[in-house]
Amino acid sequence: MLIVSNGHGEDAVGMALAAEIGSVAQLAAFPLAGAGAAYRGIPMLDPRRQLPSGGFGLRGSWRAIWADLRAGIVSLWLGQRARLRQLRGRHHLVVAIGDVYCLWMAARAGGPLVFIATAKSEYNEPHRWLERMLIRRHAAAVFTRDQATADALRRAGLPATYAGNPLMDTIGLTGTLVSPDANGPTVTILPGSRADAYTNLQPLLHLCAAVARRVQANFLCALASSIDVDRARTSVEAAGWQATGDLLKREGATVRLTRAFG
Repeated sequence: MLIVSNGHGEDAVGMALAAEIGSVAQLAAFPLAGAGAAYRGIPMLDPRRQLPSGGFGLRGSWRAIWADLRAGIVSLWLGQRARLRQLRGRHHLVVAIGDVYCLWMAARAGGPLVFIATAKSEYNEPHRWLERMLIRRHAAAVFTRDQATADALRRAGLPATYAGNPLMDTIGLTGTLVSPDANGPTVTILPGSRADAYTNLQPLLHLCAAVARRVQANFLCALASSIDVDRARTSVEAAGWQATGDLLKREGATVRLTRAFG
């Protein structure tokens, strides 16, 4: 089985899948965005490269696109396409994890193709007609991240199923989680693993402050290993938060930074 994924979270989903079925199948992974750090103990295919945009160049600014071009995104794309074509017919099953671009790339490898659609949801960004057309053409089965998206794809005649959000299977403890000091529910925010995580922190912390004004709660901020904690502190201090050690404080809200989640 070949797992094709295009993002850190998607790589983690691929690793979780591999952990479940690795004892009954021969596996290989092809991370299209980044080096595939989430994969452990699985053969990985090349070429792989960490791009400046983290794979979000086309969704970002012209500066991000230019940085990716300078880093060799065109040659990387051509190399990945060629490698997938070389694999055509060599696997009994191909699993694409990510967006429809990942599905389209994985289809170069041929064989039955399962699409784990983690990138889009009916709640914020439904699949467009072209994406639905590509899903219909390439995917034998589709697993979505929520029921509403599965329902929408089925109404379009696509073989979609919701069996739970696969990203939730990737959240596990990799260290010791400090017990919260206060009573009440615990809220964990996930700013991400790419360069935009520092920007994402500010609205997430604003949300924490708004919740803290209404209910007594504990707040954790899960930092990926790729995120520099000093840069994160600097970012939130610019937004008016006080950073002391692993604690961020403002307006009665206290958020604890942690790397305890994998």
